[in-house]
Amino acid sequence: MKKKWFYGLFILFFLVSVCACGKTESSSVPEDKSKTEAFTFVYEGKEIPLNGVFSREEYGEEMEYAETPSCAFDGLDKTYRYEHYEITTYPEGEEERILSIYFLDDQVETKEGLRLGDEKDKMMELYGEDGTSHDSFYTYTKGDTQLEILLQDDVVISIEYVYPTE
Repeated sequence: MKKKWFYGLFILFFLVSVCACGKTESSSVPEDKSKTEAFTFVYEGKEIPLNGVFSREEYGEEMEYAETPSCAFDGLDKTYRYEHYEITTYPEGEEERILSIYFLDDQVETKEGLRLGDEKDKMMELYGEDGTSHDSFYTYTKGDTQLEILLQDDVVISIEYVYPTE
């Protein structure tokens, strides 16, 4: 059963991740760097890299789709909802690039093995003290990518991969 606070939390994460509300110049991650020094989401054996080019042919038909005018780029930010996660993209010329990947339930996990519902101790075991934290919000950085984790009562309630735009 979905709770209203969960959707409110999603909106908060989305706004923080997407809307710097100022024009930014996007920079491409060199292909070799994105493979070695970046967080990458893997689903059913398929790697989904942040800032990678998005295509429906590559990632399949979504369950739901939404778009909104981008406050950081020219064009539309698009959100593709799949069964267990959402991909948000940003426009770069004629392409869509992956801006964030948000976990919807505990049926998916990070490449390192963290799921929604896991304890803080497991998060710390997997990612250590190297990230930054503010209250119960943790940000881990790898190359040009981030992994954002929110805890409530020392339990993981939100996981999102983010390609920062600034």
